[in-house]
Amino acid sequence: MLFSMLSVVFALAVSAASVAVDEGFELLVKSNPEQVNWTCQPVPGLPRWINGTLILPSAAQFEMGEQRFQTILDSFGKFHKMQLSNGSLCFMAKMLPSKFYNDSLSKDGIAPGFLFDEPIPPRHCTVPRCNLFGGNDNTFVKTYKVGDTYLSVTDSPIMQEFDPTTLDVVGKVAWKDDFKDLPAHMALLAAAHAIIDPETGNWYGVQQEASLSGRATVDLYTIDPAVPKRKQLLSRKITEKMRYFHDLGMSKNYVILPFQPYTFNAAVLFSSKPMKEALVLDNKSTEFHVFSRSHPQAEPQVFTVDRFFYQHVSNAYENETGIIIDLGHNERFVLHGPLAYVEPTANKSERDSSYSKFTMRRYHLHLNGPKSGQVTSEILSDPSASTEFVRINEAFKTRPYCFYYANEWFHKGSAALGAMAVVKQDMCTGRRYYWARPAHYPSEPVYVPRGDGEDDGSLLFSSLDGTTGKSSLIVVDAKNLAEIAAVELPTRLPYTMHPTWFPGLVQDDAEGDDLKSEAAHDAVWV
Repeated sequence: MLFSMLSVVFALAVSAASVAVDEGFELLVKSNPEQVNWTCQPVPGLPRWINGTLILPSAAQFEMGEQRFQTILDSFGKFHKMQLSNGSLCFMAKMLPSKFYNDSLSKDGIAPGFLFDEPIPPRHCTVPRCNLFGGNDNTFVKTYKVGDTYLSVTDSPIMQEFDPTTLDVVGKVAWKDDFKDLPAHMALLAAAHAIIDPETGNWYGVQQEASLSGRATVDLYTIDPAVPKRKQLLSRKITEKMRYFHDLGMSKNYVILPFQPYTFNAAVLFSSKPMKEALVLDNKSTEFHVFSRSHPQAEPQVFTVDRFFYQHVSNAYENETGIIIDLGHNERFVLHGPLAYVEPTANKSERDSSYSKFTMRRYHLHLNGPKSGQVTSEILSDPSASTEFVRINEAFKTRPYCFYYANEWFHKGSAALGAMAVVKQDMCTGRRYYWARPAHYPSEPVYVPRGDGEDDGSLLFSSLDGTTGKSSLIVVDAKNLAEIAAVELPTRLPYTMHPTWFPGLVQDDAEGDDLKSEAAHDAVWV
């Protein structure tokens, strides 16, 4: 009997050791357009205080007909809805029914619209500027709730309203702005990420207009949740070339826009060429533009640092000498290559050798004191890993904080990009906690609060098992990342985007029943 038990233990150990740390990583960029109707099941160990809905978008379909996308973010999006309530999970999945997707279905090929790179084989416009007049509504990067309106967004001024019960698209939001396009300009880009003030619930975002001449604007705006379809212009900055922002930072008194060392040639976009051909890496430095929230029309204070690139900001806050902003830092432009393009992500040798690692960096913008006007910085994350897709307890936005949660690649210095983990970084003590399994690929984690403490809650994330091709929802303790519950999902989740937790958003088990918002007055942890 003892021999048999030891044999089983040995066999399991050998099996675990034989699993490559990145086996099945390519499944992240393998299409799965399967749609799943509303289905519910109990989840042993799921805390009953977790009550709400997680919406997790993903890239889901990487081809149409004889054409295939080159880049992940160009692909057709999909929404996964996971309701956690009373110890159970209810799940549904639906392709984002955008005009871009429906037009592509109709022609059995990839329809006109702005893309970062042309599909293979390429599209051919039959009318001038056909991409400008395409759907351009493949808004699967992130979801928000503003007032009673649910929005899906991407790096575009086009946002779509969707129904959180059915995941159907209501339509493009018709904004009632109090600012208008400049003559011969049109809004072309916007940051997919916005900052929601945890005290007021107001949304702060940035979008850009451009013209054929190349001149553009950087428009900082706010949305009052009481009037969710009206953008109020706070500040307009005219730039000689078009800038690009995916995220921004905000403290109690300031909004911080990091100007990256590249611009967009809008004339290329108007000519129906892909966005990559409009990118110009022409700057030798990166600039932090600091806008006063109380006097946003005033000229921003500008801090210049050595050239770097970023994707996401975890938080910004103020101390006695200035502003702290924490963000994902890279020495190289990373919208090319692994984790951006499909083929390099699927190819092990290419992804392991060519990817440039992200580190989480803290920049201190000195507004006063002996270093006034200067910038100092430090690395927060493990420099042997790549750290990005960073989240915090959203109640601590604009405030001093200790913890961020993020994804790691090259975990613990592995040579494999696909060696992934979820990490909790305690910036106050330097300690790190991890959730990791061989050949498991977690999504960006989202924090769900239980109490008022910064880490008094849980993290939710999906994880794709590369050995089985199955995805699960994982629930861990936010204090130490100890696993609390795990449940296999009805379908595989490919490359996931940014999750949103909608607290108190629940419906009955029967499909189609009306949603009950038990905490509609609460903040949405996005």
